[in-house]
Amino acid sequence: MNTGTALTPDILAQRAPSIFAQSAYRGVSDRYNFLSTASVIQQLATVDILPYSARQSRTRIEGKAGYVKHVVRFRAVDAPLIVGDTIPEIVLTNSHDRASAFSLELGLFRLICSNGLVTSSALFQSYKIRHVFSSMTDVQEAVHSIMGQVPLLEATVQQWASIPVPLDAQHRFAEQAMGLRWEQDKAPFAYDRLLSTRRQDDVVPTLWNIYNRVQENLMRGMPRDRYSKASRTVTGLDTGLTLNRRLWALAETFTH
Repeated sequence: MNTGTALTPDILAQRAPSIFAQSAYRGVSDRYNFLSTASVIQQLATVDILPYSARQSRTRIEGKAGYVKHVVRFRAVDAPLIVGDTIPEIVLTNSHDRASAFSLELGLFRLICSNGLVTSSALFQSYKIRHVFSSMTDVQEAVHSIMGQVPLLEATVQQWASIPVPLDAQHRFAEQAMGLRWEQDKAPFAYDRLLSTRRQDDVVPTLWNIYNRVQENLMRGMPRDRYSKASRTVTGLDTGLTLNRRLWALAETFTH
């Protein structure tokens, strides 16, 4: 079962025009092998893996917006719902200006809060394909391998949803998560605010719910209250990916 609407080429072009670059940005090495994101999207569509989200980095350099780093999130048409409201995704990162390697990794999208999560684990293989002697065959093999990891991802989420987290461990998790985004003396509020519940579905203190509470509060920001400052939504492409990966890795340490 899949929920949502796949993005059309027109919408993709509006949200991340660099997807449709037809060559590399000027000045790249002769050894640089241009790997078209648009071609990858077309290839994945032939096996019913479609794009549902697209973003790209900002640039102040005139003429460079069509080549910068971009992230596209894909779902299989028949992707299963995990723990009722979460869909596995493939997260593609690429650029045409030497800013990053082409990479593929597992992600999750939680329908109830429209949050995109990114895994980071020794259990889940991610793939970085250099723009030197790379080919579409490399990409196809990486996608096939990543899709083969979805059952393990589903089992992991189900496990997290069954692990109760006592209050003291909740506070340890929130305190350590706080440090992933802010230095200790620069945090805008006390770490326990990260445990705030935004919806009834997350009330039961399982590891999956605690992780989701903290992830959403870190990424989306918190409003100002009588005792603390507000925090902003994380908008930076690299910052968001890195924070998500580190938070997933942190949650894994609470499974033991």
